[in-house]
Amino acid sequence: MNPPEPPQSVPPPKEPTFSCPVCMGPLAEEMSTKCGHIFCKNCIKAAIVAQSKCPTCRRKLTMKDTIRVEFLRDLVSWSSNSMWSCFRLPKEREEERHFLENGALLLEELIKSFGCRSNPIPSFSKKELERATNNYHQNGLLRQNFPYTLYKGTYEDRPILVKKFVREDAPKRDIGECINEVAVASQMSKHKNVLKLLGCCLETEIPTLVFEFPPNGCLSDHIFVEELSPSYLSWESRLRIATEIADAVAYLHNGTSKPIIHRFIHSHTILLDQHWIAKLFEFGFSISIPLGQTYIEADLVGTCGYTDPESLHTRRYTEKSDVYNFGVVLFEILTGKMVSKIVQEVNGVTNCDFLSAGDNEDDIREYLKINIVKGNTEQLMACTELAFRCIKMNPEERPLMMEAAKELRSLAHGKSWPLSFLFLDFHSSESCALLVTSKKVYDLVIEVYGEVENSGYILVDDDEKDIRLYLKTNIVRGNTEQLMACAELAIRCVKMNPEERPSMMEATKELRRIRRLQHDSL
Repeated sequence: MNPPEPPQSVPPPKEPTFSCPVCMGPLAEEMSTKCGHIFCKNCIKAAIVAQSKCPTCRRKLTMKDTIRVEFLRDLVSWSSNSMWSCFRLPKEREEERHFLENGALLLEELIKSFGCRSNPIPSFSKKELERATNNYHQNGLLRQNFPYTLYKGTYEDRPILVKKFVREDAPKRDIGECINEVAVASQMSKHKNVLKLLGCCLETEIPTLVFEFPPNGCLSDHIFVEELSPSYLSWESRLRIATEIADAVAYLHNGTSKPIIHRFIHSHTILLDQHWIAKLFEFGFSISIPLGQTYIEADLVGTCGYTDPESLHTRRYTEKSDVYNFGVVLFEILTGKMVSKIVQEVNGVTNCDFLSAGDNEDDIREYLKINIVKGNTEQLMACTELAFRCIKMNPEERPLMMEAAKELRSLAHGKSWPLSFLFLDFHSSESCALLVTSKKVYDLVIEVYGEVENSGYILVDDDEKDIRLYLKTNIVRGNTEQLMACAELAIRCVKMNPEERPSMMEATKELRRIRRLQHDSL
């Protein structure tokens, strides 16, 4: 006989598990609102911070629900541990209040500025930053500006830069500027020439910001020194840094749907990392231009000598306001002198004034002949002319930041383009042809040139008149102003010299502008 099979063990019945109706996760730490509905801790806190509605009954959640949630949590803790655990320290309650209030402000700013495309922002606790900076010891103090102080700290064996606001009873304006800086810096940090925001602490009255640490300090530490100083920067390094900052500012202007104006570009807000790569810093005063507008009105900010004269008189800020700031920094890089000293020696005044390529342009040029740094003569001359164009009194005469960056990049690489060898290939030019004529590029070349030369390239050089004449008879019907602007863009895109073609970001921006033109059908 076979031995009897051992009885199989019957698994105990599973206890019913409940999930949060929002995230469908387990209710390990459930919380309740005043309306009696239960959610997990993370979902209810997120709803309160966003000042949202209860997902079940759609009743609006307010700060009163915060008190309800905290009371329930403390009550559970009290019943399981001790009666004293429900009475939290006032300091802890204050930190949590700051966390919720600042979190709501930050979320509102992110949604207003960047919609649903904002990047996640890591959070640091107040205690973590106190440990990282040794309770903000004086040995780690780097710079003390009103109303904040910069400290060097160490977090997880990594050096960090902590920006702590020191003002007690801070006004709403300072809090708003800090929240704005967190929002803008978090979105711009992906650019290699923007100082990366590692996170922030929302438990303080004004949020404390944490950035990557730039061990080589700011640009002003290395350009306002004697030539024999160990920290003196060569002209090659200065030109590279100027190019990198121009790239960063151009990214601010073109990297999002709404152009962001920095408004505070100067040699103290340009930091240098361990590889001497330039990093743009200080976004507290940054503002974005609303969609459909070309400027924004705001209170005056900035440092004496750097602010655009146009903004001083009208309080209007555009992308060209940053171009003026950059032009002033370019003069400081070229001369190794602070702008206040340049103005004093050129204009003979000691009060606050500004540089301008106007009546005193000849005086500035004479000053540059004596005080310009040593370097490649051709590069210095070209960079000087760019700086003069950047500080033109009329903003319309200043270049775009993208154009300035492109010009500096060409200088840094020492490129010269032989026109006879530069062509745009078939695939690149096809989109330009179809843009305004709805014809294949092959047919377009046949009709313009009469025969296919080389490999069928469209070349805007001597034959530009023929192409324009062809467009007059073959262009599609539509808004006259838009068609003319679009045709000009297409012609610029197929220039023989690549340096004369716009970048794709410039073309995209131009097409957006064309779409907004008033309709005037043929």
